[in-house]
Amino acid sequence: MILALLFVPGLAGCAGAPRQPFPPASASAGSAASGAPAASVPGATERVNALNRELLARMPAPQEESDLPLGAGDLVEISVFQVPELEKVKIRIPQGGTITLPLLGALPAAGLTPGTLETAIRGRLQEKYVHDPQVTVFVAEQKSQRISVIGAVRSGGVFTLSGRLRLADALALAGGLTEEAGPTVYVIRRVPADLVALERG
Repeated sequence: MILALLFVPGLAGCAGAPRQPFPPASASAGSAASGAPAASVPGATERVNALNRELLARMPAPQEESDLPLGAGDLVEISVFQVPELEKVKIRIPQGGTITLPLLGALPAAGLTPGTLETAIRGRLQEKYVHDPQVTVFVAEQKSQRISVIGAVRSGGVFTLSGRLRLADALALAGGLTEEAGPTVYVIRRVPADLVALERG
């Protein structure tokens, strides 16, 4: 699961953004060290506007289909042609990540993309029921793949991902930087529970 939290009070380390020098920490816009407002830093507004134009220009076009892995909370609709038991079956992936389908029983879903889940269902059906099943998996509601962008951005909030994105893309989704943006970026990722348990063990 790639759920991530981005706390963005600045742009340092932003992939694809122009590498322009920021003022020293003692004079950086909105820095905790100085507490000076952005307006007191010469050229701050022009620099931020230029960075925002670059971010918006690099923002990828919307994607119709997601290749992101499924996760807990996602609602999927599964259909198999000419198999009534599996026609437009809507099921929400539980916290454990395993769904239960008619005829097939328990099937791991979390961590798979819709395409790989289709392949897994097709393989199970071919074992006992259908020679060449036509399977479709549609993501009706995606809740597992979201990011939060907060800090010195124009319109921060929670965004649902439609594909993989760079840090620069996340900043563009949030409307770009404000004049209070400083030179620091914090990226906080949620670690899957099974990896946490493995590390503690």
